[in-house]
Amino acid sequence: MSESIKLPSWAISFAGPLILASIPVAISWGSLTAQADATAEETKIIAETLKEMKEETTDTAKLAELNSQKIDQLSDSLSDQVKINEQTSDQLKTLINLMIQDRR
Repeated sequence: MSESIKLPSWAISFAGPLILASIPVAISWGSLTAQADATAEETKIIAETLKEMKEETTDTAKLAELNSQKIDQLSDSLSDQVKINEQTSDQLKTLINLMIQDRR
């Protein structure tokens, strides 16, 4: 006994184009999925890069602020040294004048 499956001709004429139409749909879906995955990965890379740049910018801003503070400290120190030098110079003048007067 041989058994065979018989399909009506309308089912064959309906199923064939449906199966053939599903191939481009599957290809398109796979392509869109791959593109979405690639976009998500690129977005992740860009987000990491931006985070690193923000940290570097923050570090640079901190360094600039520290440099500014150091420059202010150096400027204040130099100003203090100028004042000390003026006082020392005045004291030396006074001492020299006293020594000159003593010799007379």
